[in-house]
Amino acid sequence: MSEKEPEVVWHYTGCEVLDAILGSKALRQTHADYLNDPEERRLLYAAWDGALEDRAPNLRDLRSSERPQDAARVLAPFSTSFSKNRDNLLLWVNYARNLSGVAIGFRTSYLRGLSNDLGVPGGSQSLVEIVYEKAAPDTLAQDILGDFLQNPDVAAELVRSGGQITPGLQRVGIAVVDVKLAAAATQFKSPGWSQEEEWRITWQRSLPSLWIQEPGKNGDLTAHWQYDSRSPGKPFLSVPFDPAEAITEVVVGPCGSEERVNNILEHHGLHVPVQRSPTKYRTI
Repeated sequence: MSEKEPEVVWHYTGCEVLDAILGSKALRQTHADYLNDPEERRLLYAAWDGALEDRAPNLRDLRSSERPQDAARVLAPFSTSFSKNRDNLLLWVNYARNLSGVAIGFRTSYLRGLSNDLGVPGGSQSLVEIVYEKAAPDTLAQDILGDFLQNPDVAAELVRSGGQITPGLQRVGIAVVDVKLAAAATQFKSPGWSQEEEWRITWQRSLPSLWIQEPGKNGDLTAHWQYDSRSPGKPFLSVPFDPAEAITEVVVGPCGSEERVNNILEHHGLHVPVQRSPTKYRTI
């Protein structure tokens, strides 16, 4: 992990998305079930299941695999991804329209302020650095289980129930565990993704309002469904922000058009530096 938070993080995307972001003055946050990594959230839940097997096999019914609705979806996470790397060839290829898009620089101080400023009931927003260390989910799962087992109310309920899972146990401890797991699960990815050096801003909402009907309105967060050829419906949130306050610079991809980017910025009245990526790429 980084020793300190970077001042700027970079969102790699296409020019048409830059135009849409500036036009709507909103960031799109995608539900974790629809992100590129199929292991999103699963690393921590797998570690939790393993910790239960090792330390509390009598409570194996608390495994996430036994309670998918309670554990894996107690909070619905939506996120926008950034990288601390201003010029990453892997990201140019995969996220910026095959090197022809842009990397938009966002002030982390603004994003962190945004995360504390939404004021939406039942949800919380955070700016986090993704952790790629293989052992990290196991360490956190062990800590969460340790806190659970050492909770005096949990210990008393386990003695009273003869080690059985009861509504009382749910009330005094399990619900807290579920929230801790859900809140932290989106922070871990496998080492194979480490070159992305990802930071993300994640908004999590409690289960009762997970599947928001379109059109939906919750405070300043509007819920939408995106329909495309890959999915019958992809839920995302639209989070309002001020481009003039948030964006520091726009970097044009190795195969992109500076003229096109400057025209988009001029159209939306955004005056920030535009630089071309120093990475060279042969196209013919």
